Amino acid sequence: MLTDVVLEFDWKHLRELYAIALGQKAFDRSLRDGSGPEYVRKQAGLYYTHGSPCPAYDEATRRCRHYRSRLKPDSCTDFPLYLDGDTIVADLRCEAMHKDRLLAHLQNTLPTRRFSLRQHPTFPILIYIDCT
Repeated sequence: MLTDVVLEFDWKHLRELYAIALGQKAFDRSLRDGSGPEYVRKQAGLYYTHGSPCPAYDEATRRCRHYRSRLKPDSCTDFPLYLDGDTIVADLRCEAMHKDRLLAHLQNTLPTRRFSLRQHPTFPILIYIDCT
């Protein structure tokens, strides 16, 4: 499940994607008093979710229901690739992630560099791409 991903939302997108029935003031109050969902935090006017699967992700099909819609969270734009120092981290849960195509693209783009793949030791859904 996509529970380890931190997603960033404005109120409109959070409310629609997570089907929140409360108004924004009541929802914010529930976050402050601890009665709201544990996986949502508010900071500087934005909402962050972590520890709960994204409701747009369909486990059965392994696809995002909103991949090409206005409901796709802005924070999903970087997903499934992240930089960790000089290493590219690729998340294989993304429907668009094809590690062989990515590796071929990197090798074609930077032909003087060598790339190697290794799997994350704890999370097999993550792969590291090292460049030498």
